[in-house]
Amino acid sequence: MNSEIDISVIVPVYNKEKYIQKNIESILAQTKESIEIILIDDGSTDRSSEICTYFSDNFNNVVYKKINNSGVSCARNEGIKVALGEYCIFIDADDYVEKNMLDNMYSFIQNKGCDLVICGMNEIIDGRVFKVSNESVNEAGFISLHDIFKLNLKVLHSSGNKLFKTAVIIENDIGFLEGIHSSEDINFVLKYLYYSVSAYFVDECLYNYVRNEDSVSMSSSINLSINEVHKQILDNMSAYLDVGDFLENKNESRKIFEYLGYYQKLKQETIKTLVAYQNAYVKDSNASIIYFVKSFFNIEIGKLSYSEKTYVYTRMMVVVVFSGLIRLIYKVRL
Repeated sequence: MNSEIDISVIVPVYNKEKYIQKNIESILAQTKESIEIILIDDGSTDRSSEICTYFSDNFNNVVYKKINNSGVSCARNEGIKVALGEYCIFIDADDYVEKNMLDNMYSFIQNKGCDLVICGMNEIIDGRVFKVSNESVNEAGFISLHDIFKLNLKVLHSSGNKLFKTAVIIENDIGFLEGIHSSEDINFVLKYLYYSVSAYFVDECLYNYVRNEDSVSMSSSINLSINEVHKQILDNMSAYLDVGDFLENKNESRKIFEYLGYYQKLKQETIKTLVAYQNAYVKDSNASIIYFVKSFFNIEIGKLSYSEKTYVYTRMMVVVVFSGLIRLIYKVRL
């Protein structure tokens, strides 16, 4: 690490020519000085490489590296390897940040002596801004592990709205799980929390999460093919079960009991989504979850309509996420 660089901003880039310029400019506009921007090009085939090269050629604090296409986790891990900052943050290429984000978060992590700082988020959909609710954690201040798991799931699961200590990541060999393209953020965050003593919540929406047709998330995956949906299901399962294996190998559960509450919260949020999909797409509103679970592998997927595929996929996500978390919980002996 370089004592002259306070924060390393790691941005994985893959075919984001429509968004990457706004992303970089929002980071360059930060009121915080002594930052470096690390652009890891994951084998882009559009103008992303050209745009990134322009910024690295014209700004001394912008580092650009192109690698073979290997996925967002590999790109972020590559960024960690070259990061020189005392702290680091991971910002997706299609998102952008408020100009005081890094300044505010750096001040808190320095002055409060905590291991992690979390800020609120805005969700941008078709140009409209929606403040992500923080529910029970609605004031700035120190938060316990218990309160961290009370955060809105979008706020908790993202790695873009969190300032991490680089030393904690490197010394404990924490990395993003490679080979998956979904839930890699929460996998990383949960492992980092294991080594954290304290966290601070900033009740300001400083990170702007842009939902667009290129976004990779569970909520946008209903537009994917069945094969792609199946891959996302496996990725989500892999991410949660990997955390379970991680905890089991540590033979230590004193910090992890709050996963029980986290599990309940995730279940509640998923059920809300189920109800919304059922009301929107399914004529038989009395159809049970169990029926769809049991019948899933007997369904000829190719014969399903778009709405039916959406509904079946949502049901399967319940099974996958719940089974992963149940296995995680029972591996941690309290």
